[in-house]
Amino acid sequence: MKRLAAATAGESIPLPPGATDGRVSLEQAVARRRSCRRFAPDPLTVEQLAQLLWAAQGVTAAPNLRAAQAALGQAFVAAAPVTLVFAAVYDRTTRRYGERGQRYVHLDAGCAAENAHLQAEALDLGSVAVGAFNDDAVAEVLELPEGEHPLYLIPVGRRAGGT
Repeated sequence: MKRLAAATAGESIPLPPGATDGRVSLEQAVARRRSCRRFAPDPLTVEQLAQLLWAAQGVTAAPNLRAAQAALGQAFVAAAPVTLVFAAVYDRTTRRYGERGQRYVHLDAGCAAENAHLQAEALDLGSVAVGAFNDDAVAEVLELPEGEHPLYLIPVGRRAGGT
């Protein structure tokens, strides 16, 4: 398996399609799922990253950047080989549903994030939900366009022991 190298801002990394025949059942992943705040320094494979992204919000009908100081001193965010960042453009949803659309955005982000946590568990990786971060600093680190707001960070990596 190919190890994932650090990408620079704006660089595209070709990813394989997500697999639909994992070795861990949903029930096993739910039972085993625990927050992990200690990560081994080993990089994830391209296949693992692709699978995590597919589980979170991947296309099912067709074929890394990090925020360290922006995470309010939570060093485990920087220590994780990958931090998934969920961001929203509220205008896309509120145009159709009005202010209630913001709720839909948050519901969708929560569902996608839990899928990523369960997929991490199925891949025998640790993950943790991070909601405490400086929104403006994360947006700056990621060079998010105007109107795109970070909602959720999920550091993912191999467990190094402890939580």
